Amino acid sequence: MSPDGGPSAAVAVACDPGRVAVLSYAERPELGGLARLRLGRCRTVVVVAAHLDEELCAAGGLLAGLAAGHTELRLLAVTDGDGATSSRPDRAAAQRLGRRRAKLAVAYQHLGLGSATRYRLGLTSGAVAAAEHDVVAAISELLGFADPVGLLCLAPWASDGHPDHDAVGRAATLACQAYRTRLVHYAVTRWEHSDLPDLPMNRARRFPLSEMLRTRKDQVLAHLTRPHHRSASGRLGLTPGPQGHACEVFITYQGVHK
Repeated sequence: MSPDGGPSAAVAVACDPGRVAVLSYAERPELGGLARLRLGRCRTVVVVAAHLDEELCAAGGLLAGLAAGHTELRLLAVTDGDGATSSRPDRAAAQRLGRRRAKLAVAYQHLGLGSATRYRLGLTSGAVAAAEHDVVAAISELLGFADPVGLLCLAPWASDGHPDHDAVGRAATLACQAYRTRLVHYAVTRWEHSDLPDLPMNRARRFPLSEMLRTRKDQVLAHLTRPHHRSASGRLGLTPGPQGHACEVFITYQGVHK
């Protein structure tokens, strides 16, 4: 595991932030009846993402709120992609990844996450399960060197349905059990489907987005999905992205915590 110092030579296809877990009450009326997510005081949050962008798409509003409250954020990207692999690495793919990561850096700044410490594990996208023990070790390292008081881990749901997401969710569960750390999951691919029979609604919690957070996140999603363009200021434009995003949904973990 290394600090995130820039693009790598990994080959990956950029993920689509418009298809993940930010929903409106009109799309899912049952979300309005969910209990609100209440985390208490969080001093340090270790955020784990299987692929690029997913932590912002599924939890960008929550992360922005935590950062505004002076919570220390440590973000681990397990792969440099979105679950796709290529048998023939080429220069163009590395350049696309570099552009994607540059846009991601701008998105972090726009959400107020510029001070977050970012790490990358560099595993092969689409094959995380084969190196799940490495993910456990990486998460354990971040948890073990953090102050346990007010420590929280945020990771993909282990029953999300994508093999990389599931592997990272399982690894986070094992690491948090070992360090007796609070764990909250976010869902990504499940929200693409109209029927969610496997979602544990009794443990699902909603994080409502204020108008300001909603606007900023809409802008970030639009920025990440637009074709790459250069900006002299490095700032996002005011063109809004998808409208009507009312909340983010998380799944609490039923484990033994401090």
